Amino acid sequence: MRRRDATAAGGVGPYRPLRKLAGFRESRVTDDAPHWASQVALDDQERVIGVYENEPGNSDESILITNRGLYLGEHGSWASLKYKDITGVESPSIAGAQAKFDVDQIWVNLKDGTRHELHVTGRNGTFPDLWPFLRFLRDIDRVVRWEARQSGGNRSRDTKPPNTAAHRA
Repeated sequence: MRRRDATAAGGVGPYRPLRKLAGFRESRVTDDAPHWASQVALDDQERVIGVYENEPGNSDESILITNRGLYLGEHGSWASLKYKDITGVESPSIAGAQAKFDVDQIWVNLKDGTRHELHVTGRNGTFPDLWPFLRFLRDIDRVVRWEARQSGGNRSRDTKPPNTAAHRA
């Protein structure tokens, strides 16, 4: 497998968990994505990983996932959330064991102080797609480091220090 193809959700890398989501569809190129994805203007060196559609064929509340960020469909326009600008991800509050199966919202906070609500409504059986998608977003620094390594970025700057007793002290 060529390095360039490895970033697709079906390949290696941090995108692999996305392919288990009921609402996710892998798209190695923009032409493989739903018709609405062509409305999104991607940056140079940005490529489509896949799409998450809450309602198949409808861009509202859909999420275009690229190697650089997320694009949220909001009533015919697109909000861009670059991975490098994400400062926090919030899960919904849960009151009771059954409540974790009835949630469909994630909030993403950006460096500029804005907060975006993502709807992730699909489910595999009774288990909501929200929880694996939340896990992907909470580990977004891993995606940024992995992409930097794929494009020849500085590994020493893009990696965390080892989790050793000396570093925790």
